[in-house]
Amino acid sequence: MSAALLPPAALLFLAGCGAAPSRPATKPAPQASKRQPKPAPARRTPDLYINTPFEPGRLFSWPSFPATVFLNDNTWVAGLHWTINRSGQAVATGTNFSDLCPQGGANCPTPQGTETLRASNPETCTVTTAGGSAKAYLYNLVDSLSGESGRGTPIQGPACLAAPPAQSAGGSSSTGSGSTAWPPLVSQAMAYIEPRTAAVAEAPSQLPASSLMANSADAAAIDSSYAVSLYHCPSPLPLNDPGVGNGSCGDLADVYGAFSGKTFPDPAVAAAAQASTLNSASPECPGASQSKVQLSPGGPSATLYEVDGQGCMATWTHGGWTFILAGDLYSGSGTIWKAVASQIANYTTTNPLPGDDGLLSCDIAPDGVHTSLYWTTGPSLYGASAYHGSIPAIELAESMLPYRE
Repeated sequence: MSAALLPPAALLFLAGCGAAPSRPATKPAPQASKRQPKPAPARRTPDLYINTPFEPGRLFSWPSFPATVFLNDNTWVAGLHWTINRSGQAVATGTNFSDLCPQGGANCPTPQGTETLRASNPETCTVTTAGGSAKAYLYNLVDSLSGESGRGTPIQGPACLAAPPAQSAGGSSSTGSGSTAWPPLVSQAMAYIEPRTAAVAEAPSQLPASSLMANSADAAAIDSSYAVSLYHCPSPLPLNDPGVGNGSCGDLADVYGAFSGKTFPDPAVAAAAQASTLNSASPECPGASQSKVQLSPGGPSATLYEVDGQGCMATWTHGGWTFILAGDLYSGSGTIWKAVASQIANYTTTNPLPGDDGLLSCDIAPDGVHTSLYWTTGPSLYGASAYHGSIPAIELAESMLPYRE
């Protein structure tokens, strides 16, 4: 995708990831003899529900609890090894990392010491996940017993009180009649775009929850392409207001994400444009050594490229899509790239991505993991990105539908 397809803010992408692994099959209990009563089946281990600003609404099933838990945009706990204690609680200790480093630097992110997480108080209730509402038997409380969060401090509210994310100008997606109720911000942008482009327009039917919500937008359209950049400003601004992306709403922290589209003469030209995007997203790794790294049990393996002992790129393919991670792969003592890759792989294994094929690209940087997706549908090439989480970027792409007001 050419840079002309996206306005400047739309070229900024992010991430933080996570997904619910599929539940392993339960081993059948041994057959009891006729003279012995059949033992009562042991109740299974509750699911773990993570609902932090960086990772909203993720369900994990034992034994595939996450090795990394993101507490917010700048802090995470890595290297977690979960066990179930005699009280039935899930407990794990890992290293707390923060990328809030003075003036950045080669040692950023920095380890902040150990942190122990505890999940307790199992209950059955309905919670909000990336796929909608789900009824689950889960740990209702997750707290920190040590480290930066403080002894016995909850890292999130009770799971069974978690309501669907509040909708701002972003809004939600569908009506009971089956027609799409577009988020108001999207409707405003597309009303501007449609008269100005010949592109086959698609737009997000929802704006996924992130560490912030979009409340302002900048839209552009020309010939057969269009792009919309989404921001969280101190207060909502009108579409294409000069303050959107500038002044008090011009920091990278204000960027929510973007979506875009470009229609070509035929599918072959669209495929060639996507191939060009893939080449642009792949960093040069001269003389790199290659190794295979399993991302999750039963999941895909990534090829890790290293140059002089430093991570250059990690990549894998699944379902017609190519996944590329680049940037500071070894931030967090070498743990962050695999944590991000595993979350993306787990999520996309159970949640189909849009289009005929596509590219997901992550740039791991000191201020976050910037994520963008590009895919083709017929003669059109579409894009979606999020600055505050890879899962929100994927959800934004998954919600893209042909625009009809």
